[in-house]
Amino acid sequence: TVWSMNKKLAEKVFPDRKPPKTPSEFDAFKKEMHRLIKKILVVSDIPRQPQVHRFASDKIGNTIVEKVAIGSEAGIFVPALIYRDAGNEARKSGVILIHEKGKAAVQDLALQLAGKGKIVCTLDPRGIGETMDENTGRGEREGYYGWHGREAFFTYTSFIVGKPLLGLRVLDVLSSL
Repeated sequence: TVWSMNKKLAEKVFPDRKPPKTPSEFDAFKKEMHRLIKKILVVSDIPRQPQVHRFASDKIGNTIVEKVAIGSEAGIFVPALIYRDAGNEARKSGVILIHEKGKAAVQDLALQLAGKGKIVCTLDPRGIGETMDENTGRGEREGYYGWHGREAFFTYTSFIVGKPLLGLRVLDVLSSL
């Protein structure tokens, strides 16, 4: 069956691993998992100092909100909003918020966290929020993306180009960090 074939392939590609029992085994396990995840997600090296383009700055109450685009990889920029308390310029811990409906969906939480002294970055990784394709024009019943929808279309397309959508989004988030 397809299930048994996939099981055999999985056992060959990902053999059983014994749980780490010592700190050195755990460190080796972490390194191996990091390598495998990076390989599966096809995540390229993260830029040390990504390009950041600032477009605008606004103030909501006592919170400064900056509209920026953060470079993820060559020619790819992630739209983001940075929230920070206007009255406190001291170094603070940061929070990144991502929502499947985009950065606008977490504005209230971002303002609340910024008011408590956090620097908050809300962003729209590829295919989310501001970066979502608005094309819906092929037919009323199915829409442009057919029965499975936009997310499935983007995911399958990303497989064709050899870079899984999840990996691209992970790269966007890591670059923003």
